[in-house]
Amino acid sequence: MKNVSVVISISFLVFITLSCKESTEPEQPANPWTTYTISDGLPYNSIGAIAFEPDGDLWCVPLVSDIGGGVVHYDGKTWEQYTTQEGLATNMILWYENAVTLSSDGIVWIATFGGGVSKYDGQTWTTYTTEDGLLSNLVAAVAVGPNGDLWCAHPVPEGGISHFDGNNWTVYTPSDLGVSFCSFTSLAFDQNGTLWAGGGVVVSFDGSTWTSFSSETWMEQPIALYMDISQDGKIWITGNGVSSYDGTTWKFYSFEEIGIVSNQERIIPLAVDTDNILWVGYMGNGVFRFDGNAWSKFTTENGPNLSNVISISIAPDGALWFGTENGIHRYQP
Repeated sequence: MKNVSVVISISFLVFITLSCKESTEPEQPANPWTTYTISDGLPYNSIGAIAFEPDGDLWCVPLVSDIGGGVVHYDGKTWEQYTTQEGLATNMILWYENAVTLSSDGIVWIATFGGGVSKYDGQTWTTYTTEDGLLSNLVAAVAVGPNGDLWCAHPVPEGGISHFDGNNWTVYTPSDLGVSFCSFTSLAFDQNGTLWAGGGVVVSFDGSTWTSFSSETWMEQPIALYMDISQDGKIWITGNGVSSYDGTTWKFYSFEEIGIVSNQERIIPLAVDTDNILWVGYMGNGVFRFDGNAWSKFTTENGPNLSNVISISIAPDGALWFGTENGIHRYQP
């Protein structure tokens, strides 16, 4: 019995020694990047707007010159393209981030350039045009309000905003908004349910009153091609630089402050993550991040080339997705 106890004790010590030895070996870091291109099933490599369903399914807009690429759905396994053959109003969709939006019940709304607004409920496509009450068939952005109503942003020549409550359309022209001219490309709702629209001017709507912001009213940068709202309530817009609004004051960040070496006017996609970190892309310069105090360039050691980012979006799981000219890149640190 004594010999058996000795053997068991020795075996236990050997097991503990081996276990400790294994635990001291360094873990191999997981690759935070995943890239999707046509070789993975994506119909085209150049990708604009990206949006997500509540369950994480992805919708994106392929950018195809002249003919358009419709929209694409990705369920985590399969890429599926939808075009006019499936019921989409037109294949021409602008690259702006709000070209696609999803309601909490999974309804997909698509802003088309010339065909009005298309809606997909998972089985059937429905399109709304000027014949139904839409202000213009040229739509750059769509957004769903807290009550489920749809809002549409229209660029020139008939710039303005359309609102759909599920039954009736209401349109707002420049005179209704209190501005002389507008060409909207972005929409967003803040935590209070206030609608914000940006383009050649920035306006907000609290449900009863429209308020306009321009260079004469604190705002140093009246061009708002892209817009996002952080969880701390700040309004962020990009165009000729980056501007933020905290409810009282506009703050402007120039290309030089950001670290961008070019001062040419270019489309600057942006997104704010759940930690209130702002992510900004600039074609030819890459991606920059702002933590509220300092700007830094986002380096991608052993990662993809992000010099040609067209869109940035945050998934429900917190991952960053970058639409580029060479596919979609997912970053999960």
